[in-house]
Amino acid sequence: MAWEKLTTTNIVQLIGGIGAVVVSVIIGFLVNDSLKADLRYEEGQYYRSGGEAVVSLKLKNYGRSDAKDIIISTGFPKALVKSPTTSDDTYPCTVVAGGGKGEEAVSVSVKRLVPDQTLYVYYVIADAKKAMASDKANFVSGVTFEGGQGKTGEPIPLSFILAVIVTICFTAASLVVMYWRFRKRWERMDQEAKEREEEWKRCEAIWEERMQRRQEVRQKQEKERQEAIQALITERDDLRKKLEEAGQGQKRRERKKTCPAPQNS
Repeated sequence: MAWEKLTTTNIVQLIGGIGAVVVSVIIGFLVNDSLKADLRYEEGQYYRSGGEAVVSLKLKNYGRSDAKDIIISTGFPKALVKSPTTSDDTYPCTVVAGGGKGEEAVSVSVKRLVPDQTLYVYYVIADAKKAMASDKANFVSGVTFEGGQGKTGEPIPLSFILAVIVTICFTAASLVVMYWRFRKRWERMDQEAKEREEEWKRCEAIWEERMQRRQEVRQKQEKERQEAIQALITERDDLRKKLEEAGQGQKRRERKKTCPAPQNS
């Protein structure tokens, strides 16, 4: 395939281009998101004051746009003694959708919070020992604003997110380049291993052929030796037979000499 012919430099350039596009898209998304309002809230603790209990709600706009038409919905274990108030009179809260003084639930509205502005909303309820059993109150049922919803906790800094993204992209690119380089090396090593295996098979074939030839030579020599031995045995037997025949003839001649011929009467 064509991609298998790519060099390490080509791979680095390709990864760099793709990484630049991905990082640009992510950065654009993050920057665009950071330009919006980012409203966060934090529930405070109950504090006893005479026969009343006071609790606060911290609001802060971490975004770079105004958080408009903020609606805060809350519920308490006891009825409100007075209407909610804010820490800044120029940003008052207004009771909406019923509830308020004498009620256990209330929804209030704040017109806006500018970027990096902090505002506290105070609630005063009848003294409730059960409500103060824990260090932290849990009375907010929802915080919404135009185009979004309030969240708890502080946002992660954009610089930290960008640093993490760049680190991940750089690490991923490094791993891909290392894999590509080692992949080529592994392929060469695998090819060399296959060549050595083929060479070993050829050597085994040559060795087996030589051993077979040697075995054939040994068998031939053994056969010739057996035939030579058999020829010697046959020659010995023939010679022995001839000697026996010669000895018997000699004995017959000697008997003829010792025994006189019969006389005619």
